[in-house]
Amino acid sequence: MEVLQNHDFAFQLGACLETQTVELTTQDRLLRIGSVILLVAYAWIMAKALEPRFPLPASLVAGAGWIEGGELKTWRQVKAHRFQEVARLASAIERSESAIRALGGLKTPVPLIINVDQPERYSITDQQIEIGTGIFAGVDGQIEKAFVKVWLYQKGPASVVSSLMRLEVVSDALVAMLTSQRSALPIQAVKHWIHSASSYQVLCQKPWKSRELQGFCGESEAMSALAFRPLMTSVIVSLHDELSPIQRLDFARSWIQALSENQTAPKNVPDKLDDWRGWIDDELQALIPSKLHAEFEQVSPLLELLRSKAGLVPGSSIPVSAVFFGQELATAAHTHSTIVVTDDKRTLLPGRVELSTNDLNQVKAQWAVWESCETPTLEMVFSRKIQAERILYVQTCGLSAEQINSARQALLRGGIEQLAADAPKVPFVLLKADMIELAVKWQEVNPKLSLHHYIANRNAVPLLGLETAQWNTKLKAFRVNGAIEAIEWFRSLSTL
Repeated sequence: MEVLQNHDFAFQLGACLETQTVELTTQDRLLRIGSVILLVAYAWIMAKALEPRFPLPASLVAGAGWIEGGELKTWRQVKAHRFQEVARLASAIERSESAIRALGGLKTPVPLIINVDQPERYSITDQQIEIGTGIFAGVDGQIEKAFVKVWLYQKGPASVVSSLMRLEVVSDALVAMLTSQRSALPIQAVKHWIHSASSYQVLCQKPWKSRELQGFCGESEAMSALAFRPLMTSVIVSLHDELSPIQRLDFARSWIQALSENQTAPKNVPDKLDDWRGWIDDELQALIPSKLHAEFEQVSPLLELLRSKAGLVPGSSIPVSAVFFGQELATAAHTHSTIVVTDDKRTLLPGRVELSTNDLNQVKAQWAVWESCETPTLEMVFSRKIQAERILYVQTCGLSAEQINSARQALLRGGIEQLAADAPKVPFVLLKADMIELAVKWQEVNPKLSLHHYIANRNAVPLLGLETAQWNTKLKAFRVNGAIEAIEWFRSLSTL
């Protein structure tokens, strides 16, 4: 009996153990299935969390897409391979919504299209925005500026949208006032207007060039009104920035309202260089209506200061660094405002603007530089009606275009001593303009004789001091100290 009881106990124990094993196996399977479900759910949640937010405010955007491979795709279709672009566009839309809300919103939202197939595509209307990836990826602020342009087309003053220059200036200023995206805008310290003068040829090479100019960027050397966009934008933004933070938003709104009430049509662009000053000033006054002067007391005195810095005060001369009478150099890389006068052409550099014959009348230069193989007479020099502090003759016989350009750059960079140091083999004569005119008036010098005559015959006119000129070993040139300081420095072929 005891043996049978032990056997029954063993059987029951085995059955119990088997039942527990089956139960454990089922629990394990359920646990594993639950873990898989949790992992899948977690992965889905993380994917959604990491997915770029792409808000499409209904009041601003009526859909967004990419043109890629000839097909219009949604952002979800391109997000995998354009993750960064989608995220960047989302941020730009958020900033744009804030700016447009501050202006009172759009009349109707517009579709936003990024064109991959045409990277330089740029088309902004009151009904759609289409920007190529090359432009969108280039600099920040393009999307914000595009939406501001849409707002101007839909609700802005007619006098603004009728002029490309005004459209660019007003949209630049509004983007600067209402967003943090200033790096792509042509905002700079206000300087004399002549330093902004540029032709279409040069303008189209600027990083801030108007994208509306597509198809117009040829070889034209005529002055472009858009060249003065940085100057006008900078003046308006300066007025805004001088106000207190509380006043700044009011300024933006009041400015747009004032522009709406002041429907001054833009004037035709002038033909003469001197007339551009008045045209710029008129445009600036139209863009800053008198109503703003009454609402913000800081505007009037600051605007007068900025106008003075920009050389817009009537009667002021046009200052340039130098006027070169010589050849126009294809390799010239002038970084200063200079004018090159050839036999048949007058060009303002670095803007590459072709000037008329009368444009030189209002120019005032530090240097009037006569570049020639033949030594000119004083009569020839004075036939050039240029207001200049100093007149420099440079003998260019046998010099290459590169050497002439190098001598120009040395003069502009550091004056006559820099030229003498950088071009030790180049003969020159430096005249002080007012004193040489005085010497002619006193009949101490004969204007019909060449400069070479006086250098070769140094004792001919004792008052000039040429006979006692001091040789500068370092610069390999003579420094003159005469009773009449008409000739200051010279280097002749005989001294080389």
